[in-house]
Amino acid sequence: MDPSGILVDFRSMKRIVKKWTAHLDHHYLNEVLGSTNPTTENIAKYLFQRLEKEINLETIKLSKVRVWEAKDSSITYSQGDN
Repeated sequence: MDPSGILVDFRSMKRIVKKWTAHLDHHYLNEVLGSTNPTTENIAKYLFQRLEKEINLETIKLSKVRVWEAKDSSITYSQGDN
């Protein structure tokens, strides 16, 4: 926690997440993911791996990513999932 009592600057976090979701939004996912099948599960894993590198701070660790396909359908990927 910094001196002002802030553990996470959510503006910074939102900027990081937007960067990677924009990388996928309105793009041909087969080109973005290469030879990986663009399933919701693989998209969640892709986002986790990229976000983890940017969010991996001394005090903050990414624990999971949830990707929604529809209002009542989502997948969650966390460290150690295959």
